[in-house]
Amino acid sequence: RSSTRMSGGNFACRVRNTITTLLTNLLNLTTAVKENLAEGGSYSDESHFESTMMQSASVVGKLCVSLPFNDNNDVFVAPAVKLVQCAGDIFVLSARALDSGIGNLTLLSRSMVHFSHVITTIHDGDASILVPVKHWLSDASSYDFIGILLNDSYSAPTLSPSSKCKLEMLTSIVKSAPWSITREPFNLASFREICANLCNIQNDTSRRLLGVKLIE
Repeated sequence: RSSTRMSGGNFACRVRNTITTLLTNLLNLTTAVKENLAEGGSYSDESHFESTMMQSASVVGKLCVSLPFNDNNDVFVAPAVKLVQCAGDIFVLSARALDSGIGNLTLLSRSMVHFSHVITTIHDGDASILVPVKHWLSDASSYDFIGILLNDSYSAPTLSPSSKCKLEMLTSIVKSAPWSITREPFNLASFREICANLCNIQNDTSRRLLGVKLIE
């Protein structure tokens, strides 16, 4: 191979283009998953579809963790934000369908878990968040996602799979990006109500303690 083809600038450009293409193809796959879930149809091979969901969510999460993002270089940021947004959209539509009892409830429940890991894996329990999630949570496209987390009292004696997943996600978001919850007065009021509900639960110590931690 010629030294020109493998020279720094040319090689770096080819790597960037390859990664950008990969992100675009992943977005197409994730969008197809979202559309199939939204249609609520039947699946000839349910296990294969779930495997596709799990693998696509896993790859998206790992790429968003591994790629060299920074606020001054948006070569990878824009496509990565679209991927995170798509994962958030899947989380929202799955939660709404589950709460309404519409569609394939097993697949919807699993899709919530798989695609919540895109965001929770990016956060990884750290108070600082990575660039793609930060950009998405700062954008109006995340409003439905924040809204679905706050549109639940979480005070039922036994939490449904949907409520349990949403509460875990809310806990992660509050720890990692509290400004995304508090920027709107209505959202802040809803969050305070959730904390009060959790603190008043008498038969679930873990949820009561969680309410105290969320307040902190």
